[in-house]
Amino acid sequence: MKLIIVGISFAFIYYKIFYNSAIVSSSKIIFEKNNFSKHYILIGITLFLMLINWSFEAIKWKILIEKIQKIKFLTSLKAVMAGITVSAFTPNRVGEFGGRIFFLESQNRTKAIVLTFLGNVAQLLVTIVVGAFLFAIYLAVFTTLKNYFLIAIDVILFSVIILLIFIYFKNERFKKYFLKLKFFRKHAEKINLFFTYSTKELLKILLFSFFRYVVFTLQFYFLLCIFDVEISFFSAIVLIGMTFSATTFIPTFAFTELGVRSSAAILFLGILSTNALGIALASISLWIVNIAIPALIGSFYILKIPIANRK
Repeated sequence: MKLIIVGISFAFIYYKIFYNSAIVSSSKIIFEKNNFSKHYILIGITLFLMLINWSFEAIKWKILIEKIQKIKFLTSLKAVMAGITVSAFTPNRVGEFGGRIFFLESQNRTKAIVLTFLGNVAQLLVTIVVGAFLFAIYLAVFTTLKNYFLIAIDVILFSVIILLIFIYFKNERFKKYFLKLKFFRKHAEKINLFFTYSTKELLKILLFSFFRYVVFTLQFYFLLCIFDVEISFFSAIVLIGMTFSATTFIPTFAFTELGVRSSAAILFLGILSTNALGIALASISLWIVNIAIPALIGSFYILKIPIANRK
């Protein structure tokens, strides 16, 4: 089973990189002597931020999992990398938990799926909240809408933000509604874990989700600079946030993910830049840095999983 997972991951990543004309073009651009010498520091920083990104996720998952099992940071990091390997070829990367649970004791694995979902909810909340805030800024700065329209939209956006944050921190108030559903009642023991985190713990999870958001936003901006997309830092942050929010709500399958992400990036960042190729290459490179490379690393951790853990 391990070899099948690793084999599919390698084949998928190979197909994505070497059978994608845009990526082939990007490799020629980035390794041109002048271009590389001009941006090698940014390339190094972007790669370093990949480690920071997944280290934050490892800390977040460690906090979540400690409800059922104590694990070391390094174990959590290995589990996260293995999860990327499994999720790389699944729709919207829903298979992420499949690689992580191998690093836990067998009796804790199904519970870990619920806790991993909570971490994903926190990341989704950050993407939506920050995206809504940046969208409000975009409307105010980059459009000519009348003030009363802006005020109305802002009221709606911030009402949604407040509601989502309230639901996240006060989730125990909705417990009885969840347990009314037959499916959740059948798994009440595991679902109850979802409601056992204190406000302080939920805040920690949310903060690390926000730190991750900041990291991959900076990575995207640096990649735009590398591919000569001329756009101010402020404008890039606003449009990148809108791009992330849009792609969050678009269902993607493994073989269409890069196309969807690149198209969304061109749609939003193309508002202020005509360098569509550079935007597409930056989006694709972001996937390579944050998904392809960690997935390859994670494959080695999957291969090292003891037979006892696999069973």
